[in-house]
Amino acid sequence: ALLTTACSDRDDGTDSYSTAPNTVATTAASTTSTTDTPTTTTEVPTSTIDPASIDWAITDQPSPGQMSLLVVDSSGRNLTLDPSTGPSTGASITMAQRPIHATITVPVGADGAIDLITPHPLLVSAGPRRGSQPESCGFAATDVVTVCIGLPQLDLDANFSYTDTANQPVDVSRVLDVILGNPDTFGTIDTQHVVYSGGSIGGITGLWFVHPLAQDPRLTAILATVSFAPYWVPAFNDPANWDHGPQILMVNGTADTTITYELVRRTIEAADGAQHLRLLSIVGSDHAEPYRGCDPASLFVGAWIDHVLRGAPEPDAALVTGSTCSAFGLVEGGTTGPGAAAPFIPAP
Repeated sequence: ALLTTACSDRDDGTDSYSTAPNTVATTAASTTSTTDTPTTTTEVPTSTIDPASIDWAITDQPSPGQMSLLVVDSSGRNLTLDPSTGPSTGASITMAQRPIHATITVPVGADGAIDLITPHPLLVSAGPRRGSQPESCGFAATDVVTVCIGLPQLDLDANFSYTDTANQPVDVSRVLDVILGNPDTFGTIDTQHVVYSGGSIGGITGLWFVHPLAQDPRLTAILATVSFAPYWVPAFNDPANWDHGPQILMVNGTADTTITYELVRRTIEAADGAQHLRLLSIVGSDHAEPYRGCDPASLFVGAWIDHVLRGAPEPDAALVTGSTCSAFGLVEGGTTGPGAAAPFIPAP
């Protein structure tokens, strides 16, 4: 199976959810970018979607700073039907209501209450879920707002489907609309440091932000692990699309048989020298353990996250260039064939 693979809770292909009558709040537009110093900016760009189509509710708050969020998008959007996104992974069903589940951790102050004053960086991840519970988000830090999103059609307990990938980055953006637009609930966000990180299908979601219909200027960096972009979609063959958004770090293993190294090679070749895209290849690692046996690569990525999330110094490239298990860019060899992407790659 490709990466992990839901369409709906009802036979007619729709979901029905009811939430509290909250809507997304927006404020004046602002340009965001990642810098080399820990600059703090809290101005929030205006959302590109009609706030009336978004409802949201806090569904659980087990402790101060710990929240479960449900965002319901009733805009009826379906980017998989747009000619510019296909053929990618096929056409997805159109959901009248898209339920987007998230768990959020907000830093708390010395008094144990949510810190609503200090601007904090934000790290957001997305991927599969089990019902209302997002899966596979393990990052935790006391000084960072962390958001883990379970995507609408990736319910492991229902009809898991990969055909919705073009819609998934916009799901992430809708959650950001809610969080950035409601600082009295989620705290103040340092909008110079809003980072997306995803692995496998979550990494593919991150790379879809390159597409013009999914770009989100609020993201300041993207980490995509064991993933690839659908290089056969024309938008991913235009370096200008890659360079329009934030810096992107791809991390892939040469022994991965799920997302084969050939898929990675085709992605990098399609990007055609894009300046914002960097590949870290790990020799001999596979899909399940991308850093296996290569501590230098793991240390580099950890330092890179610290740099883009907190404004720490750039990581030392010598960690990679001086190692025997990792390298920047493409290396010789690696797994070949379509891997788990076989059902989706168009025939020549």
